[in-house]
Amino acid sequence: MEGASCSCSGQQIGRRVTQSRLVLLPASNRVNVRTRLQAVQNAKAVRVSGSRPRRCRGNRLRATDPADVEAESVSTSGTTQIELQGRKFRVLQLEGCEYLIHTDSAGRLTLQDCFVHDLETDIYAEPTFSGRLPDVPMRYAEVPWVVQFLGDSVYNKAPWKRVERIYLVAIREPDDIAEFSLNLDDVFILDRESRDIKRGKVIWNENITADTDPTTLTLRIRKDGLYMDRFEDMPDIEDLVSEAELAAWEAQQRKARDKSAASVASLVGSGKDEGGGDIAQQPLADADEEREPQDPIDAMSDEDHDGPEDTPAVDLGF
Repeated sequence: MEGASCSCSGQQIGRRVTQSRLVLLPASNRVNVRTRLQAVQNAKAVRVSGSRPRRCRGNRLRATDPADVEAESVSTSGTTQIELQGRKFRVLQLEGCEYLIHTDSAGRLTLQDCFVHDLETDIYAEPTFSGRLPDVPMRYAEVPWVVQFLGDSVYNKAPWKRVERIYLVAIREPDDIAEFSLNLDDVFILDRESRDIKRGKVIWNENITADTDPTTLTLRIRKDGLYMDRFEDMPDIEDLVSEAELAAWEAQQRKARDKSAASVASLVGSGKDEGGGDIAQQPLADADEEREPQDPIDAMSDEDHDGPEDTPAVDLGF
């Protein structure tokens, strides 16, 4: 199971993130949105002889049955960029969907010009936007949040890995201070479940001042938000894993106690045992005294890996 973290540098380390006004989608993009949706659907998905894809609710488009259509060739460059009718799109793959974001020749992304492709239904739609979006193309560092399960040979559970979110952190233009630095005022989150683009807010550690060496800072991406911490203040990865394992074991024990209590309560409520005779309620012993403590790792199941957790991964060296 992985989260993500990256160290960074910037010009205004001691300043908190400020709120900015909402930037609306340009009128030209609003007018042409259905035209662009149609173009993407025709080029990326399929073309039906003598007909067009059917329009669904809102701005969504659905392709007809793939068995009845002829696939159209699409010019691609690797697996991260495609060209649709002369326009280039950056493809960001998440579990169950992909984001197609317009990119220019310099690799800068225009978030307003974006579509989400549902891989199961083959539906293309415009994502919803939450918060202020930049009104100019920008370069971003892409930080995927990967959740993985290493598998369990004892219970014959196969390993799996999925990308839950992708964080786009704006990259500053090179200047006299640094050749490469991140602009933490512009962080955006692409989510596989909500299928939207929302602005992230970075919360600064109170120990960070204007005199703090920026090379000692690390951007921590956690389930409950984004935090700027000094590397020396970050918890040890082994401590985090141990805490997660202990929490899973305690949850398993509580579940066992609740199940035992419910079973006894149902028998007492009926007032009869299985042979028809009356039964007397016995004091309920603590489940921890009745069974051997289960190994914390064995207590963890697939359900413990349903979403991102507060577990930073490797330092990306930003």
